[in-house]
This record gives sequence, C-alpha cells and structure tokens, in this order.
Amino acid sequence: MRSEALAEQRFTISVSDEAIDDLRRRLRQTRWPDTVTDSGWTYGLDLDWMKSIADYWLNQFDWRAQERTLNAFPHYVADIRGLRIHYLHFRSRHSNAVPLVITHGWPGSFLELLKAAPMLADSASDPFHVVVPSLPGYGFSERPSTPGMNTFRTADLWVELMRALGYDRFVAQGGDIGANVSSVMAWKHAASVIALHLNYIPGAYRPWVDDTTHSLSPEEIAFQQNAQNWFDEKGGYWHVQATQPQTLGFALN
Repeated sequence: MRSEALAEQRFTISVSDEAIDDLRRRLRQTRWPDTVTDSGWTYGLDLDWMKSIADYWLNQFDWRAQERTLNAFPHYVADIRGLRIHYLHFRSRHSNAVPLVITHGWPGSFLELLKAAPMLADSASDPFHVVVPSLPGYGFSERPSTPGMNTFRTADLWVELMRALGYDRFVAQGGDIGANVSSVMAWKHAASVIALHLNYIPGAYRPWVDDTTHSLSPEEIAFQQNAQNWFDEKGGYWHVQATQPQTLGFALN
C-alpha cells in the first residue's frame, strides 16, 4: 500500500491576535475554586501553584516568541486518508541515513522530540531521516470527525505517510501511547518496519500475567501493586479522558 501522490506542504504556526486576546480575557476573568485548608496537591492541582501559572501565562508568557522558535523547525502537513496530518520532517544530509518515525505520547505532542530529532538527523555515525507526526487530534493534526480512530488506524496512517515520503522500510520508535502505535506498526506491517525501539513500556503493553496460573516473584508482585496504587490515587485524568472526553471538552471551551 503506497499513496499515489503526497501533497506535502510546508506549515507555519500562526495563532490569530483574536485567539490570544480571548485567552488573556479568560485568564483575567478566572473564577477560582475553593480549596481545603493546607491540602496542597492531595485532591488535585494546588490552588496557589495554579494561580502562579495563570499569572505567568497572562503577564509574562510571550506566544509570538514561541511561534518564532517553533517555526524554525521543518513543519509539514499532508492529507492522509482524508485527514490533515501535521508532522516534522528532518532529512539528514548523510547518504546512509535510515528512515525513522517517532510517535509522541499522551498527553503530549511533537514538542517532546524537538531536541532529539535534529540530533538524530545530524549524527555522523548513525544518521536518520526523522519523521515526527502529530497524533490525530493532537497539536496541528486534524481531529477525526467520526468514531473509531485508534492505535491500529494510526499505525496504518503512519505507514502510509512514510511510504508516501519515499520510505518503504523504516524504524519505528515511541513512548507511552506512541509505544502502542509503534508496536502495532511493527506487528501489522512487519515488511515495512525493520526495527522497533520503545522508551516506555507501561503495564498494558507487556504480556498479560494471570496471577492464578503463574508464580510471581516478590519484585513482580510489588511492581503490580505499585502500578495499581498509582492508578487508584493519580489516575483520575486517565479514566475521565478514556471514558468521557466530551465532558472535558465543555470545561476546556
């Protein structure tokens, strides 16, 4: 499967003055919640910390400076299966460079790779042509308007993007949700993915262990318990975003 033609277009980040003015207006009009005395981070965000962030965002943060910095990188957009996908494309100057697609995590963005990607492309000993796509609905990639977008479909999009860029065989790398997408690519498109590298392997990606039929070491039991405790105490964001994301949309808008 290869795209007949890729309409690769340079992309420039440009946020309107109206959007920035609206953000500042909303920051000035923030209605702060009550909080339990001396609760700190026990029940979620610390109120004093959040007020300091809002003050910095309103009075010190310079978005136009950030735009100039971000636009110095090679941004592109392309239509892949009806979705406008944003990606960074670092073509190495070395003739022996290996194509590499890196998928960011959740919640995250292409910003995670702004330091590593140029270094990988410029390496004299092990150079790569680096492609960093934004997951559908993340950053500047278009949000799907119909249900069903998942790691399997995203993996298909990435393979089609890479082939359209002329990279029929490539390395896949990822962390967090990016590890899932990259793993699916390697499994589903083994003829295209020549190597797989993961920098994060959360519990859901390892082979399932049934406690009733396997003997676990004390270290493995402690790992499982620690992971469960973390989800019980800190995993509220994960559960809400995984089950009721539309509800959060009202609060964010």
